[in-house]
Amino acid sequence: RETPSVDNLSLSIKRGEIYALLGHNGAGKTTTISMLTGMLAATSYRRCTIEGFDVATRMDDIRRSIACCPQFDVLYDDLSGLQHMQLYAAIKGVDPIRAIDLLQRL
Repeated sequence: RETPSVDNLSLSIKRGEIYALLGHNGAGKTTTISMLTGMLAATSYRRCTIEGFDVATRMDDIRRSIACCPQFDVLYDDLSGLQHMQLYAAIKGVDPIRAIDLLQRL
């Protein structure tokens, strides 16, 4: 059996706060984010929950609570940062007026 790249990790992130995950190459940052976003399937030794929801079965519920900015480019050159956030809010089904109100607070 391989040694897991991430083992027994627990994070407590308060609602509304923004965090970055930093570490050396090979430390498990990408693996951790991939597990948290459901991009990497759970195995017998990987279990991941967010707000009590299991990533393997409840990603629809989880996606209402989190956002992730991946390390590869997913931005459009002709959109501003604010416009990107409005786009992602629309994709998530957030009311446009509420999205603008929330984004202006950032």
